[in-house]
Amino acid sequence: RITHATPAVFGAHSSSRYNWDDIAKDYLYQVQPDLLLGGGLRYWLDDIEPGSHRTVEKLKEQGLSEEDAQVDDGLIDDAQRQGYAVVYNQSELDALNMSSEDKVLGLFALSHMSYEIERPPEEPHIAHMTQKALEFLEKDPDGFFLMVEGARIDHAGHANNITLNVRDTIAFDVFAQ
Repeated sequence: RITHATPAVFGAHSSSRYNWDDIAKDYLYQVQPDLLLGGGLRYWLDDIEPGSHRTVEKLKEQGLSEEDAQVDDGLIDDAQRQGYAVVYNQSELDALNMSSEDKVLGLFALSHMSYEIERPPEEPHIAHMTQKALEFLEKDPDGFFLMVEGARIDHAGHANNITLNVRDTIAFDVFAQ
């Protein structure tokens, strides 16, 4: 999930790793990274869309006033207005000409990406996302920084599930070769 602690440390400024909505806003309105690929769609949706985390109740829990929480919209439209090509599945990601896009936001799951052995066909594999990221970033003559996280490895470890842990570690290793 792109709003999770590890990726957020590179592109957001928040007093808590649990301020996922604020982290998404920081990406969009402050840091504006050129490329974000992963899960966490529910932190970008407006409150009337199914699965949204941006409900009035959730936003008030994060410190917004009643008034501010009422007028808070989702971030997808703003991302597109700021020049992000927004994609939601592997087919849309594959259809992008990565060398001609200025900014890309790929949100492939409402929350976390799936474990490798549970991954639906339209959810991109970590190696595929990494390859697309490299295609996008290699056009910069000044070089680039790319942070790739295999978060589900950690989640499987916390759950003490060796099968999921090993399978996601192998999936992560594929792109590192």
